[in-house]
Amino acid sequence: MPAAKPALPRTALIAGLADAILILVFAAIGRDAHQRADVVTGVFSTAWPFLAGAAIGWLAVRAWRAPLQIWPAGVGVWIGTVAGACFCVRLPDRPWCSRSSLSP
Repeated sequence: MPAAKPALPRTALIAGLADAILILVFAAIGRDAHQRADVVTGVFSTAWPFLAGAAIGWLAVRAWRAPLQIWPAGVGVWIGTVAGACFCVRLPDRPWCSRSSLSP
């Protein structure tokens, strides 16, 4: 089977931005469902662990090479996103993690 052609940089950029926007929407919906104040800053406070995890996932699987493939890019970024948020929630004594931004 021939190797897949690398994605264009523009495709990877659009896919990365789409990931970030969807994570922000997810955080906004979650904050709204739990009736929390500080809409704009609160969304970023809730979303940053997910965004950091997604970035780590992008780097770990080199998702920019084939950002539209479900495996390994999609699955790797998804696992990184969830793991990043879980890491922050489970280690509340860390200075970079605020218990008020996420709750288990």
